[in-house]
Amino acid sequence: TTIEKLDSYSSIPAPPKDFETDEKLLGAWADDNGGYLYFGKDGIMYNCQKNIAFTFYTYTASGGKLHANYSMDKETEEDDTYSFKDGKLIFNDYAYNRISAENLL
Repeated sequence: TTIEKLDSYSSIPAPPKDFETDEKLLGAWADDNGGYLYFGKDGIMYNCQKNIAFTFYTYTASGGKLHANYSMDKETEEDDTYSFKDGKLIFNDYAYNRISAENLL
């Protein structure tokens, strides 16, 4: 095994140059199991599954469809669905309540 020191590393991707978002998505959301989503105005999305993983994505969203990209060992794309019902975000069939972004810290 060879370990190589990187001069600089960030798990947060560079914001996309062009993207579209649904204004209602923007901000922080939490589900009842400790999962979090955050949608930024800059096209960066954060997804945290409690005690499992966290991932930063670039995204574009419109009309109930969200397209996200992330990089682990290779560039990966995924397509998700979202809607709103009774003040909740329904993301891929899971319900999320709006929270303050400070709760993500």
